[in-house]
Amino acid sequence: ATNTIILVGMVFSLFVSAILTLLNALNREYMQQLLLWQMGSFAGRTFPQVAVLAGALVLGLVFLVRYSREMDILTFGDDASRALGVESGRVKLVLLVAVSLLTGTAVCFTGTIGFVDLISPHLVRKLFGPGHRVLLPASALFGGAFMVLADVVSRTLIAPLELPVGAVTALIGAPFFAWIYFSRASRKRAARGKGV
Repeated sequence: ATNTIILVGMVFSLFVSAILTLLNALNREYMQQLLLWQMGSFAGRTFPQVAVLAGALVLGLVFLVRYSREMDILTFGDDASRALGVESGRVKLVLLVAVSLLTGTAVCFTGTIGFVDLISPHLVRKLFGPGHRVLLPASALFGGAFMVLADVVSRTLIAPLELPVGAVTALIGAPFFAWIYFSRASRKRAARGKGV
């Protein structure tokens, strides 16, 4: 199932990239705006747009927190979830649709800003534990604070020029991801060595 999700994600990503390339080719007068959107930016956003995003965030968080018990149970696996009365397939589908709508709403206004979804929940989980009732709102707050910090860096690092926020988060997130991956791999090797 995990391999299928990764494969579908890669195919969909390549398909969307092809559409964006086609839009760039057909609308050369908007090429700079499209390029900024692809790299992620908060430049030129207005208060009505912020209000739409804030409304989507509040509604999304309230909806997702209602499923915090189910998410906690799902961490034990599908068999254990079914044994505890959680329809894992239906819950996963509902959560996938809800998260896709929230992500799509954010991306419409800000463009593609990567690594926030990796950094925020990982650090918040270390601080507050795995319970989703706390993890979800804390991740939203931490992610928002991280975005404000990234935006400040993007506007001041090479002022008066402004870097895309997505570039700043990628510069921070890529090493962070590498650190998580390699530290986890080294812990697994150490555990296997102790088991021998």
